[in-house]
Amino acid sequence: MPVTSGQIVDAFRFPSSIANEDQLFRWSPEKLSLDSKMGTENKVTHNCYALFDNSEEALLQWKNSTWRDSSWLSLLAISAATGFHQLDTIKTLGFKGVVLHPYLQNIDEKKIHVVIELCRQASQLGLLIVVCTAYGGTALYDIQPLRIAQRIADIVTTPLILSHAGGAKVLDAMLLAEAYPHLLLDTSYSLSYWLGSSVEQDFAFAMKKLGCQRWLFGSDAPFLSQQDAIRDHMLFFKRHSFSETEIDQIMWRNSKQLYEV
Repeated sequence: MPVTSGQIVDAFRFPSSIANEDQLFRWSPEKLSLDSKMGTENKVTHNCYALFDNSEEALLQWKNSTWRDSSWLSLLAISAATGFHQLDTIKTLGFKGVVLHPYLQNIDEKKIHVVIELCRQASQLGLLIVVCTAYGGTALYDIQPLRIAQRIADIVTTPLILSHAGGAKVLDAMLLAEAYPHLLLDTSYSLSYWLGSSVEQDFAFAMKKLGCQRWLFGSDAPFLSQQDAIRDHMLFFKRHSFSETEIDQIMWRNSKQLYEV
């Protein structure tokens, strides 16, 4: 089985050991278990955590915690009344960027205008922007994450990461990345979920077509363990004849450069 040359950077995971979406919005450092720390046994040398609890209390807890040696993203409040203040706060605290989850935040055409203005400000502050572009669930036909990502891509200049790489729509995500050179794609959950399907073939094609320098390894832990995610990626790389250089780009080099770690 192919291996990466010494390190792994997880570009997208959560600060939780419980695979429950509701728990993501009620965060505290005390709830974290040891398996949420950097998994040296899995060769994970750095994590980027998505903090979905964007309350003032949670940000204060984060400020006073011992978890600041990792990279962090903050779920962006979809409100002009609080979103702009949040951006200033997380920039001052040292967060690397913001994350949007179109399904969980119900981002539709009614909300897209405030999203665009908030993302414009985030970009001006030099923050990264991550859009969760998984495809599925009960909002499958009501919310369109890739369309939202495209609207944001039009107005920002800082890196925009399509987390989950569009899922079953990975080829659409690839085409967006071809059109917008500041777009990157992370593999979190989607690559493992679609192993053994025709979508796996699409992932391999998209990586080769776009270039491995535009892809980031993500686990989506705890919804998939880092150990399982790493194993699935290595099996995928072997089946599709990725080189050691390409594996290193995806598994750590690109994220290390992006997060400046």
